[in-house]
Amino acid sequence: MSLGIFRNYCLDGMPTVRKFNPFAMRCTRVDSGCKNCWHLRMCPRLAANPKIGVRMANAYAGKADVYFDKSGFLSDLEKLSKMKPSLVCLQFMGDFFHKNIPADIRHLVVGALWMFCPQHIFLMLTKRPENIDVEIPPNCWLGVSAHDAYSAFRGMQMVCRSGVAVYRRWLSLEPFLGWDIAQFGFTVGGMCNTFGFDWVACGPETGAGRRRYPHGDGFAKIADIAESCGDFGVAFYDKRCVASDECVPGFVWERKREYPKDFMVRLGGENAGSGKKKA
Repeated sequence: MSLGIFRNYCLDGMPTVRKFNPFAMRCTRVDSGCKNCWHLRMCPRLAANPKIGVRMANAYAGKADVYFDKSGFLSDLEKLSKMKPSLVCLQFMGDFFHKNIPADIRHLVVGALWMFCPQHIFLMLTKRPENIDVEIPPNCWLGVSAHDAYSAFRGMQMVCRSGVAVYRRWLSLEPFLGWDIAQFGFTVGGMCNTFGFDWVACGPETGAGRRRYPHGDGFAKIADIAESCGDFGVAFYDKRCVASDECVPGFVWERKREYPKDFMVRLGGENAGSGKKKA
């Protein structure tokens, strides 16, 4: 059964954003940033869907490791190959480098994306950079998911030490739970410059039970992170909503929403700053 290619939404200045999940899976928590994981909250609802079949339902319920339908994947791949250039979020329902996904299947998926869909840019995101075991093709951006300075440093360093060729790298600080500059010593922009990361997307935790990132001396706010990225020429995408903790009386709402130049050239988008979704 096909997992489908879903049109997501149009971000500022970006023609189309899609999501593509070749695997049905239930991810597992690896650190405190995963406490309120939206994927794990969705899995029970997906597992209860009578239309998806027993094997896929068991994967979402955690009763089976991973479900991969090769025929469904090839069908989706054929559709994707005929679409106009898009930004595609790859396996955001889980982790592409989870230990339960066989290495040979990862090789098959990544190779097929480059061979049949070179017009798209695929965003990969992982909390398990130690499991990176495939060559990342030029149309895939390898992302590290982190929630604070330590997890970002660890993930970015492991990507560089993996020995795997990576064309482009990006950092997702979401949920952003604090960046202690006084203790850690690095700014986000400086760290990206050191490890060769070209893009940062950052936003606070949202939803029920959300945790607020610390404010005060020594801790960077999201606006500070945007400024540090600008100092080193790193594109920054601010994912805050209007209910952000930084909205205080007199706060001027100006979000910095940028994309790497590679996105602009290949997808025909434009940098914009309004932050509003397009209809």
